[in-house]
Amino acid sequence: MFSLTQSTSPKPRLPVLKAQESATTALGMIEEQDRPLASAEAGAASDLRNAADQLGQIEHGQGFATFAGDLTDARERAAEAATVLNEAERNAGVHDVHSIERGIANIDVRQVAANEARRRLETDIARLEGTIESEGGKGLAERAAVATEEALAAEQALVRITEEAQTLKLLRDTLEEVQAETSRTYVGPVTARAKRHIERLLPGSELVFADDLGLSAISRGGSREECISLSRGTQEQLAVLTRLAIADLLREEGRPVSLILDDPLVYADDTRLDLMTEILTEAAQHMQVILLTCRERAFRHMGGTRLVL
Repeated sequence: MFSLTQSTSPKPRLPVLKAQESATTALGMIEEQDRPLASAEAGAASDLRNAADQLGQIEHGQGFATFAGDLTDARERAAEAATVLNEAERNAGVHDVHSIERGIANIDVRQVAANEARRRLETDIARLEGTIESEGGKGLAERAAVATEEALAAEQALVRITEEAQTLKLLRDTLEEVQAETSRTYVGPVTARAKRHIERLLPGSELVFADDLGLSAISRGGSREECISLSRGTQEQLAVLTRLAIADLLREEGRPVSLILDDPLVYADDTRLDLMTEILTEAAQHMQVILLTCRERAFRHMGGTRLVL
């Protein structure tokens, strides 16, 4: 028969030791896991300091003063882009997917090309700005020199043109004086010699000559009629009588001339034709009158030497 006796000697606490070992192990694992976290915390603190420095630089940097306006513009562009996106999304259900993809690819290509062009333009702008800074002064100096030379040339040209204008004015005044003197010398005598022929053609009429000895009008009964308002026949007959009066004046001054008429009196009626041929026949008594005509019948009754060509 067995009996149980209680021992009085101390025994080790195994559960406590095992718990202590587990806690130690867990603490080591926690410490091992905490090392990366501590390192990450230190890195985060460094990043925070860098971010604060960068924020300070941005706030004091160029463009921050207009940041609010730029932000508003960006939001407006974002709203526009959202509108475009909504439109594109609506169109996506209508258009072919492959077509849209090709369009997007084309847009991407154009965007790349546009970016490249922008970079080239920025490079060109920088180069041109450098050129302007380095050579702009030279260009202004050269242009100033050219402008000075042009101003000097313009002044010289002005002096030359002024002298020419004064010379031309003197010539004009001289010609006007000579013309007036010629008019005084010849218009009166020509008018007097033509009057006797005009009385036979247009009784009670007088010729009015211009300063250049050109027949300008006739005066009948105190009324002036411009030659341009007369019939073609009357104009032609007055021109013949005027030339006859000038020939008479030259003959009386000892400078006889021949009166040459090329197919005259084309528009004359029978009565005027008879009167004019009579006046020319009388003039042929004291000067040479040459008639060139292809109308032999009109001048058949006139005497003189006939030549047929």
